[in-house]
Amino acid sequence: MGAKGEMLSSFLRGTRNAFIRGLLVILPVAATFYLLWLIYKLFVRLVEALIGPLLTGVLGSHWWVPGVGIFLTLVLVSLIGLVTRGYAGRALHRYFEGLLERVPLVNKTYAMAKQVTAALFRADVPAFKKVVLFEYPRKGVYTLGFITGDKLGRLGQAVDGEFISVYAPTAPNPLSGWFLLIPKGEVIYPEISVEEGLKLILSGGVIVPGSGVEEEAPVRRERRRWPWPWPWRWLHR
Repeated sequence: MGAKGEMLSSFLRGTRNAFIRGLLVILPVAATFYLLWLIYKLFVRLVEALIGPLLTGVLGSHWWVPGVGIFLTLVLVSLIGLVTRGYAGRALHRYFEGLLERVPLVNKTYAMAKQVTAALFRADVPAFKKVVLFEYPRKGVYTLGFITGDKLGRLGQAVDGEFISVYAPTAPNPLSGWFLLIPKGEVIYPEISVEEGLKLILSGGVIVPGSGVEEEAPVRRERRRWPWPWPWRWLHR
């Protein structure tokens, strides 16, 4: 290969490296901001519904400016947290919960949302207990899931045998998935933690525990001595 061919190969290799590094930087940030954006839109709609008419009556129809939604959301959530720390706030919270529990359909939805929220944000209530593998979608093919419980109550009484409840998330978005009841004898318990299982899902199978392809500090390599074509020289410093 001549000098021009070597330069072209180096250029293409540098372009590929730049693209891959860009993806590794952008994708986690984009996923994080997308989730925050969804939460932000939810709270902005809540703020507009609760205090939007009041502010419109006081400040006029043009009170909304960019960024005020974030500020009002933070203020509202923080105020609710501060109020419910005291005795009066907790009593008001229980009263409000009592009202919701008397409304058909709403009470079921609220109870489910409360349990999910507690499982996600309370350290003493782990959402996932263990990682399991089970055969799906056909024999010989395995899917990764997380045990969410083994006490099924009346749900377990409706089926014969011992079952466990398993959540099988989709990759790379673990927020969607399937809830399954699987016989205890049909699951395999791999020696990986819940955190490692989530990393496996989020990475689409790239970060596999024990394979060496894990999140480690980058090893600084020896700098190449032969010249790289500009502007990709900086990629190999």
